[in-house]
Amino acid sequence: MEVNITLLFQALIFGVLLLLLSDFLFKPFMRLFEVRELKTSKAIKNAKEILKNNQETNKEIEKTILLAKKEGFLSFVKLKEDALFYHRKIIKKAKEEANKMMIHKRSLLLEKNKKILSSLKNSVDIISQTIIKKVTK
Repeated sequence: MEVNITLLFQALIFGVLLLLLSDFLFKPFMRLFEVRELKTSKAIKNAKEILKNNQETNKEIEKTILLAKKEGFLSFVKLKEDALFYHRKIIKKAKEEANKMMIHKRSLLLEKNKKILSSLKNSVDIISQTIIKKVTK
């Protein structure tokens, strides 16, 4: 079997080219792909951590909102109770003052009635005496 020199020469050139390309082209590309894969995996890991932190933060925010709603409701109920207490207190005080005023006005009216009755009695007495004098004359 006869080996052609060109074939050997082509095989030798192919081997040298393969070695050169391996060192200068394939290895840098492989390193580039590895770096890119590492960055991508770190970015995915960071994104998962951020998502987890956001979920935890959202849970804390929801708990805080729920607690604030409860506190707000309790404050509302307390304020309503206080308002009713003061409303009753004011109404009671107003009724007491109104009763005092009514009692005072009644006493004033009674005094005026007594004076008017006394004045009427005097007038009746005077008129009676005048009539008696005129009739007896």
